[in-house]
Amino acid sequence: MVVDFKGEPVAEIINGEEVGSCEGSLMKLESVETDSDYHYKWYRNDALIEGESNPFLEFDLNESSVGEYKLEITFSDCYSVVSQTTNVTIEDFSIDITGQDYYEICNGETVSLEADVRDSELKYEWKRNGENISGEKSPVLTVSEPGFYQLFISNQNGCHAGSRLVELSSFDDISGVNNNVFNINKGEQIEILAYGGVNYEWFVNDILLLEGDDSFVYTPLFDDQISLKIVSEQGCNKFVDVELNFNEDPVEFIQNLITPNGDGKNDYWVLPSKITKNSNIKVTILNRQGSEVYKSENYKNNWSGENNGKQLPSSTYYYVITLDDGNVLTGSVSILR
Repeated sequence: MVVDFKGEPVAEIINGEEVGSCEGSLMKLESVETDSDYHYKWYRNDALIEGESNPFLEFDLNESSVGEYKLEITFSDCYSVVSQTTNVTIEDFSIDITGQDYYEICNGETVSLEADVRDSELKYEWKRNGENISGEKSPVLTVSEPGFYQLFISNQNGCHAGSRLVELSSFDDISGVNNNVFNINKGEQIEILAYGGVNYEWFVNDILLLEGDDSFVYTPLFDDQISLKIVSEQGCNKFVDVELNFNEDPVEFIQNLITPNGDGKNDYWVLPSKITKNSNIKVTILNRQGSEVYKSENYKNNWSGENNGKQLPSSTYYYVITLDDGNVLTGSVSILR
């Protein structure tokens, strides 16, 4: 008959005297001894953990599970040994992006975003505007595209953490003018308002006319070219061209000569459609002495150089045209017979 004597078991928790991980991760404490003949009891803060009789103990790490753990191993009535105390704690598991919360870059520039923790056992994941940036698994990210950037990390224990948001904006996108296209009449004054910079330089025909002000008031001529240089606090430059579209001056297209000789050509004083689109056009014709020689309350392009049915002599006459909106057009028209 062979009798197998078992020696006193070694009551020891493999994890050591101190172990920790991030909150929410799975914690596993393990015994050095794993003999099925032994009986195992686990204690937390000296209180028996009911139902746990395996040589290992698994639990979710949170505020209610931290504490001092011990393992008791018994064998029949021969042995009863207690392990060392293993203190289980919640460790800080966090990540952040070094540097500023906000970056403003010039056109074509880049910014390097860096994790404040670099560890080969961590998995890094970058996001822009909440979307994963494909292929970017490094603790450093070089960016040039505006948006909100965030870094996330994880480890093999199932810990996860995310950084704060870092905003990147392009100076080209946050600066400009309220209007860079103007449809105006000759002699009409315009006002241009600029934004986004710390200094503004206003040019007309490549000549600097105003510096510093974010507003520019000007009465342009037909051939004027207005441009603006916007300077940021970081020294970025943005150039803006202002487009001027001049409306046609109706007076320039009003017929200034009639030849009422009955040949069917140029016999009547015909106004352009820009004027005749008005429903009621008032026309008055004056001679050189300022005397009225013709008047119509609703002109129909039917004046052929007559005054009360009598032909007026060849000369220069002056017209006054009153439109529906009250605008008045004046100029001269000559009669040549």
